[in-house]
Amino acid sequence: MGWILVFALAGIGSAAAQTHPDFSGSWKLNVGKSDIQEVDLRGALFEINHHDPDFAISRKLVYTTETNHLSFAVKTDGNAVVVPYGDEKLKVAIRWADASLVCSVRDVDDSEADADRVRYSLSPDGKTLVVTEHGVSKPRVWVFEKQ
Repeated sequence: MGWILVFALAGIGSAAAQTHPDFSGSWKLNVGKSDIQEVDLRGALFEINHHDPDFAISRKLVYTTETNHLSFAVKTDGNAVVVPYGDEKLKVAIRWADASLVCSVRDVDDSEADADRVRYSLSPDGKTLVVTEHGVSKPRVWVFEKQ
């Protein structure tokens, strides 16, 4: 009887793990639907390659006078990796929170600062990616459409 319960619980855990969405795709920012408070941001493109537990993102932000790039690969287990970002190094970790991914970002050299939190969520049809940034005075909401 005990073994049946163990196998049943293992099956439940396995089924729950399979409910995580796949964030893979090319995503283009819809500036009109977003609330990002950056007046000089003209657009953004995210390329995500996600095969759980592997998550890789290449981000391109297009501003009036410059373009900003950031790429990193991490596991969705919450363990941090160090990512170069211009002259800085960022400590990045990502983990599941229900059907969303929550990313923690902190400057490696700033031990005093709290980590910024970024939540990645997909619409039920998988065509809209909402990225919500916490750790700023007012949360920023980025709305992306799958290309």
